[in-house]
Amino acid sequence: MELRIATHMEIENKKPTSTANAANTAKKRSKSVHPTNTYTFIPTISKTQLPLIQKLCGERWIDIAFHLPSGVLDRSQTPTVNEANIGEIVTLQVKVIKHRPKPYAKHRRPHIVETMDDTGSLQLIFFRSQPWLEKSMPTGETILVSGKLEGSGKTKKIIHPTLWGKDRDLGDVAKVWPMYPLTAGLNHLQLKRAVDETLEQFSSTNFPEWLPQKFVKKHKLPSLFNSLIKTHNPLGEKDLHPNNPARTRLACDEIFAHQLALRHARQTVRLQSGIPHENDDEKRQKFFSSLDFSLTGDQQNSLAEIDEDLSTPAPMLRLVQGDVGSGKTVVAVAALLRVIENGAQGVMMAPTEILARQHYENAKKWLKPLGITVALLVGSIPAAQKKKLKQHIREGFADLIIGTHAIVQDDMKFNKLGLAVIDEQHRFGVKERTHLASHATGGQAPDI
Repeated sequence: MELRIATHMEIENKKPTSTANAANTAKKRSKSVHPTNTYTFIPTISKTQLPLIQKLCGERWIDIAFHLPSGVLDRSQTPTVNEANIGEIVTLQVKVIKHRPKPYAKHRRPHIVETMDDTGSLQLIFFRSQPWLEKSMPTGETILVSGKLEGSGKTKKIIHPTLWGKDRDLGDVAKVWPMYPLTAGLNHLQLKRAVDETLEQFSSTNFPEWLPQKFVKKHKLPSLFNSLIKTHNPLGEKDLHPNNPARTRLACDEIFAHQLALRHARQTVRLQSGIPHENDDEKRQKFFSSLDFSLTGDQQNSLAEIDEDLSTPAPMLRLVQGDVGSGKTVVAVAALLRVIENGAQGVMMAPTEILARQHYENAKKWLKPLGITVALLVGSIPAAQKKKLKQHIREGFADLIIGTHAIVQDDMKFNKLGLAVIDEQHRFGVKERTHLASHATGGQAPDI
């Protein structure tokens, strides 16, 4: 199995209710916004929904635009009740005949709304009876509903249908709708209103185009703004496929942004002074002797390159890449041992608590006989115990700290961090990875 070492750069429609509100909305819309600006108001979104959108998408306009749909819901079928097929999603115009039973908050029976069109009857069923149901669907009024048709024979029903306001025409509803990742308290319609308002704001803005034009023309990619418009208004599942030109364009933007962030992180780290570690291999040799196997040539070569970086005053930023079972962990532990023997602390961060505990058990088995103190820091540790453990780490009583995201919390301090090993680094964000580099001691940044 191949094991090689590489540098980091190799990887990687709600309407206004009054004239005053309408004027206020128009005034807010008239000001073009820059995509990276934060938003504190969205005309089509209520004050209670706004914090939910900020939490889900982010606090900048561009964050909403890049909250992309994960699927589609086809509401384009508009048959009559008689023509509608069981099991299909349909959009229907029906007249409300009666409600039964009368809705009130504590009623335990399903609330059924009897409706019909010129061809047949349809039941709308709601399992939680609420007073707003009769108010939203007054007897004798024609309403617009959509949902999956159920039932058998002449008894057709839709359970918990989507109800559309009086201001919506059939043409507004009977189409393909994007489906978004959501959070509690938000539905797809509310989020779609926020997205539509965001794109409307961008339409009067000189939207930035940042990919090299030569690259865009070579691969026949649409503009960034048109790609966002197309993706948020799909005509079918095919418009969300990775091979669709709009989605390909957005993927290129994501990769380009990631590479720029990595380059910035690397340059930032390189501007700092590192910690040179001398060649003191007594404990490392004891560690190798305790193993029931010998290091492969790839492992030895990788470790030699890491040692060369550890000996210099420039901070290391490297990637060890290899198949499962190729010995990456052994190489990492050997590198950590050199740093620890030079009086610094080491960190190994894993993406899950299960993996962190596995590393912890292996490290204890290997390093405890060498007199090295290994600590485990994960989110499930009780608060009092975690506080005491962080104090021990800060005071230098732990040589090697193994853990999860808890290691990169703001209150985490080290006595002298010399080397940080990040297992499955692709599962951490750039910010989390570079946060470890900020733990400089005496102006000297740790190796990564």
